[in-house]
Amino acid sequence: MSSRTLIIGSPGSGKTHFLTGITGEEIKVGVFPHEIISTTFTRAARRETVGRLIKEFPQYRYENFPWVRTIHSICYALLGGKEVLGGRLFESENKRKFAKEFHYDLSVEGLMGDFETVDAMLRSEFDWYEFFDNWWRNCCYPNWEAGYSKFIKTVELPPGCSYSNLSKYLERKNKYKKVNGFLDYTDLLLTVLDSQLCPPDTKVLLVDEAMDLSPLQFKVVFLWERNCSRSYLCGDVNQAIFSFQGADPSILLNMKRDKEIFLKQSFRVPKAPGDVARMIIHRNNTRYHQDFLSTDKDGYCEWVSSMEDIPWKDTMVNGEKVFILSRTRWLASQKSNLLIKRGLPFGTLRGKNSPLESKGRIVYNLYKLMCGEEIDISELDEIVNSIPSNPYLVRGAKKFIHEEKNRKSIITVNSNDLKDFGFTEAFFSFLNDREFIDVLKIDNKEYLKAIWRKYGYKCFAPDPLTGKVDPPIKNGTIHSSKGGEADRVVVDTQLTRRTFEALSSDPEGENRVFYVATTRTRDGLYLISAMDPRKFPLAHSR
Repeated sequence: MSSRTLIIGSPGSGKTHFLTGITGEEIKVGVFPHEIISTTFTRAARRETVGRLIKEFPQYRYENFPWVRTIHSICYALLGGKEVLGGRLFESENKRKFAKEFHYDLSVEGLMGDFETVDAMLRSEFDWYEFFDNWWRNCCYPNWEAGYSKFIKTVELPPGCSYSNLSKYLERKNKYKKVNGFLDYTDLLLTVLDSQLCPPDTKVLLVDEAMDLSPLQFKVVFLWERNCSRSYLCGDVNQAIFSFQGADPSILLNMKRDKEIFLKQSFRVPKAPGDVARMIIHRNNTRYHQDFLSTDKDGYCEWVSSMEDIPWKDTMVNGEKVFILSRTRWLASQKSNLLIKRGLPFGTLRGKNSPLESKGRIVYNLYKLMCGEEIDISELDEIVNSIPSNPYLVRGAKKFIHEEKNRKSIITVNSNDLKDFGFTEAFFSFLNDREFIDVLKIDNKEYLKAIWRKYGYKCFAPDPLTGKVDPPIKNGTIHSSKGGEADRVVVDTQLTRRTFEALSSDPEGENRVFYVATTRTRDGLYLISAMDPRKFPLAHSR
C-alpha cells in the first residue's frame, strides 16, 4: 500500500496550486513526468496544471505528462484512446442516432461531456432515465432496481416517467450499445476496473477535488494507488456539491491516511463573508471540523430585496468582477432576463453564451472599421455573416470574403479597403452613424446598443489572449461557479420546489452548496432575500 497524504484545502487556500507544487517537488527528487498520475476535475484544470509544470521545468513538453488528465480521460487512454475507441463513445452523434431510432426526446448531449462532470439540465423524462443510468452505476448499486428505490426518494421525476418505461429504456440502450460496440463514460470506468488497468510504471498519484468523486471513481483511484509508492488526495468535504451525481464526501472524510495537511488560511474570503460561510457549514455533522481563517480584510455582507438594490454603477466604475449565483439554471435564466432589461454587460459562468459574449466581438470589430482601424479577414467574414446582403453588399461579396479567408487568413483590411470587398454606399453611411449597430442582423440588438451607449466600446473589446469578450458580470448556477472567484458575489436564496424539498430531505447537501456560493468572493456578498417562503435559510433574520 502506498503512503497516503490527505490534503484538506479550505476555500481560497490554493489547494490546486499546492498540489501542483507537490508534483514539482516529486520531479525534483527524480520522478519522471510519465511516472506521475495526477487526476484533475476538468480539462481546464489539466491545462493549468501542465502549463505551470512546463513553466517550472522547461525541458518537458505537454506530451511528457501523459497521465495528468481527468479520470475519464485516463481511462479512455488506458483503453486504447482514439485509435481503439474513436467513434465508439456513446455520446453526441451516437446518442442522437439512438434517440432518433427509438423516438426519445434526449435534450442532454452528455451528462459528463468531454470527460467532465457538468451541471446537467434535465428537460425530458428520457434525460432523467439517462441521468439515472449513470447515477446508479457511479453509486455502485448491485443493479438498477436497487438504485431506483433510493433514487425516487430523493428526486421528483417529471410526468411520464415510470418504472416500466425506465426498464424498457435501459434494455434498449444496453442492447444498442452492445450491438454497436459503444461505451459511455461510466462504461470507461467499469471496464478499466474490471480489467484492472493501470498506467504503467507510475510512482506517484495525486487526486484533486477528491470530495466530489463517486464511489465508482474512488474504486478506480484506489486501483491506481496500489501501484504507486506515494499518493496525495486533495479536497474539502465542506465543498462537496456534486452528491446529486453520486459523489460521497464521507469516503474522503473517513479515509485512512498516513499524514494530513490542513490548508486553513484562505487567501480569498474576507471576514464578513467568512462568518456567513462558517455559520452555514456548522449546521452539518458530516464536515471537516476545523474552520478556515479569513483574510485580514473585513469585507461586507449585505441583504437586499432584489437585484435592483445592488449598486451596479459602482461595479462598472471600479472595474470589479461580479458573480450572480442561483441555485438552478431556471433561476439563473431569470437573472439573465433582468440583466438584459437593465442593459448590464454580463456573461455566463457555463453553458450557452450571453448576447454580449456571442456577438460583442462582431460589434467591436465593426466599430474598428468605423474608426478606420484594421481587422483581419476572418473578423471581416464574421461581420458579413451578421449583416443582410441587401442593401449593404454587392452580389457574391459574402462568398468572395469567405474564400479569401480560407486562402489568406492573415490579410488585414480597413474602411478604405471595403469597396474592394463588395461593400456598398449604404453600408458606408452606417459607419458614420452613432447607431451603427443597427446594420447587424442579430438577436438582442437593443440590449447591445444600450450597453454601448452606457459603457462604450471597452465592454465589447475581446481579451487579447483568448480572443473572447469577458464581461465584468458573470451569471450562473452555484455549481458552475465552483473553482472561480470574483470581487463581489450576489447570492439568490430562492429555491425551486424541487430544491426546497431537497433541503428538507438532505439539508447537509444544500448547506454545502450555499457554503461554496458564499466563499467565492474576494470582497463582499449581496444576499437576495427571496419573498417566496421557499428559500435557503442563510440567516435567521435580515
